[in-house]
Amino acid sequence: MTNPSSKPAVLTHLWRWPVKGLGGEALESVTVSPGQLFPYDRAFALENGPSDFDAEMPEHVAKRQFVCMVHQPDTGRMTARYDEAAGTLEITTLDGVEHSIAPADPATLESLATTLVTQQLRGPLKLRYARDHTKGHGFTDVPDRWISIQNAASIDRLGRAAGATLDPRRFRANILIEGWEAFFEEEMVGETITIGDVEIEIVVPINRCRAIDVNPDSSQRDQELVRTLMGMRGKPSLGVYARIKRGGNLTLRQDIVASVHVNGT
Repeated sequence: MTNPSSKPAVLTHLWRWPVKGLGGEALESVTVSPGQLFPYDRAFALENGPSDFDAEMPEHVAKRQFVCMVHQPDTGRMTARYDEAAGTLEITTLDGVEHSIAPADPATLESLATTLVTQQLRGPLKLRYARDHTKGHGFTDVPDRWISIQNAASIDRLGRAAGATLDPRRFRANILIEGWEAFFEEEMVGETITIGDVEIEIVVPINRCRAIDVNPDSSQRDQELVRTLMGMRGKPSLGVYARIKRGGNLTLRQDIVASVHVNGT
């Protein structure tokens, strides 16, 4: 492993994605807790016909039971922001129309989604969420309450291979780091990084699906990035899942301190 102490690294972007499959929101700061997602990250999802999800006892359910970018890229025609003070979802369509939606009265969002999303639908679209958000449920692709981290240099390297400038939002991360060499994040699996008071354990690389082929500004599939990853790396991984070990506040431009074992020490 290369010693990252010579690589100044910084947190440059924070995102959360309140509704699974929809565009998300950039954050200036966020308070995180051990073993939890970002607050209200993937807290909502649009059920694609009847699902196995129980709002009173929320557990992980396979993503195919909800609309998601890989199967219904048209979901990207909507962006969601969660107003914690008002308890509302603020939905903006690509044409700039804004809707304020109370989760307890989701008819507007369900109607809007039915109009915009037409691919591989199995039944009525219903907004689902865990009614007790203190349980920390999220409609994530994996059952663990992990956050996702991307490395700007890795995205740039993939973009060069694809012949395109890639918007980091394609990869729907929570944290974007600048200052590491390309794919260094995968060398960090099993290690811990510190950002301010927050400690984060890097758990596993993220194997990507075709959701990353979708342009966040147009909701169109304009790349074949999984194929490009396989061609350049022989595997489809980009970015890492991570677990919050010690909570605290994350803000933009904080330095990244990596605690690693180098040469067995």
